[in-house]
Amino acid sequence: MKRIVPLVLLVVAVAVLMFRDTGGGETAGPRFRAERVAAVELALKKRDLGGARRASEATGAMNDAEAAYARSLVATASGDFERALEEARVARRTAPRAWRPLSIEILALSSLGRDTEVAALIREALAASPDDERVLAMAAQHFAGSPTDRDPRRALELLEHIDDLPARRAPAGDLTAIDEQALLRVRYTVAMATGAYETALAAAREMAAASGDNPAALALEGEAARRAGDVAGAIDAYRRAADAAPGVRPWHENLVLLLLATPGAEKEALERTSKLLRAWPTERSVRVLRARALVRSEKLIADGPDRAVTIYRGLLKENPDDLEVLRNLAVLLYDWKQGGIDGDYLDDTYALLRRYVLCGGVIDDRLGSTWQALRDRAREAAASRGATELPQRAAFEADPGDAVAAEEYRGALLDAGRPEDAGLVVRRALEAAPDDPGVRALAARHFLAAGPDYDALAALRELDALAALPGAEQPLGEPLLWLRCRALLQARRFSEALSAAQQLLALRPSAVPYLESAARAALATGRAADAERWLRDALSIEDRPELRQLLERTRGTKKQ
Repeated sequence: MKRIVPLVLLVVAVAVLMFRDTGGGETAGPRFRAERVAAVELALKKRDLGGARRASEATGAMNDAEAAYARSLVATASGDFERALEEARVARRTAPRAWRPLSIEILALSSLGRDTEVAALIREALAASPDDERVLAMAAQHFAGSPTDRDPRRALELLEHIDDLPARRAPAGDLTAIDEQALLRVRYTVAMATGAYETALAAAREMAAASGDNPAALALEGEAARRAGDVAGAIDAYRRAADAAPGVRPWHENLVLLLLATPGAEKEALERTSKLLRAWPTERSVRVLRARALVRSEKLIADGPDRAVTIYRGLLKENPDDLEVLRNLAVLLYDWKQGGIDGDYLDDTYALLRRYVLCGGVIDDRLGSTWQALRDRAREAAASRGATELPQRAAFEADPGDAVAAEEYRGALLDAGRPEDAGLVVRRALEAAPDDPGVRALAARHFLAAGPDYDALAALRELDALAALPGAEQPLGEPLLWLRCRALLQARRFSEALSAAQQLLALRPSAVPYLESAARAALATGRAADAERWLRDALSIEDRPELRQLLERTRGTKKQ
């Protein structure tokens, strides 16, 4: 799958891709002469793609490597990374150690998601040019930020090696020379990756000051301040970034998350979510933030909770298995009942939480007493009816292989305090319809739920069987991927669990269950800095005692 990589220190390649001023040049020997491609680079530096294309076509003075590199630059600037990769490799066949084609090849591979090839090429470049500050900086950025080849300690060592170099391969004034701003960006990334948030914050503030409060630098400052525990500083930096760049939604969302966690900031959270909703009315994350702001602002807007309920119900119509929305709406309705509103809300709350649990939601300390009280109420209601047969049984007996009927009957049996019978329903459904994806998913959820049939390995076997069915969704969709992540965690297959959690976070970066799972898996695999980062993210969204305890444990692990 193609992707656009975030800011990476690929010097001219970054300048080309992002149209940013970073500088560049080449001294790679007689086979590749920098002056012959300067016209293309300078045109791109001026954001003149048409001029760069014309210069790349004037190949009379260029040799084959130089002409191929010029074409790779234009392809990169145009977003055609397949063509950029092809042309960069043509250039490198003639000039294998030339920095420019190498940087484009790595950028193109990264943009295409070919991480294994990037890792191999980074190591090849380090072996060939161990004292080239451009290669060292590029490798440090890679090891600090790669999702599959992460090694923050090595990234630190590479930065230290740059500091110890007696001279730079590309001197000041050379177009590929690494300026201090570019190097600061790498230092920031490495500091964030190693959990040195104060160091990252200092680097971010230096970048912001040197760039005249560039919004991107301010956003980096905001993130580092948040991770360093400076909430006021984070709000200030994100506020300035968001106000300077109204079209960059993530900065606005990060600011709102901070405001929602700050007492006394309800009014600003309301105002900003109102603007967000006008700009992105269909965006799920924006609608969730708006609902949360409305709930927090009942003193400012009397019907705020009612409006929040409307938003949440609309989201559940689009995705009935949205864990965050199921939980938020259930908590909101239950809190209303405590205020004396009609008991039908208890039935709604129970249905929501039952769905939440079925889809993999965790009953934590915040929900524990609520969930138990609602389950007891459901059992008492069933007992008061005096019926020996549950009404859901008829639909199941008519078609035991119907996943929906099996799920409803199983849930009713659990409500009635009959978990063994619920397990028999799942086994009958599997016998009746072993090739039904819904039945396999139901079985996986059943084996992963607390009770006499709990078996994480059995849940994984069901998910593997589901994935092997003809026409099964590949890769797994979000609900099943989340189920697999939980099963892998409980089976203590932590590396696989971490990979699954990272895939989930790519879909929903602010989902607390995904952040917590990623943190637990990271901690179990020795990645305490990553665990701390994800836990701080989770706590900025939802302050839960167990998350704070896990954060303290993580910080203790880092100090050892």
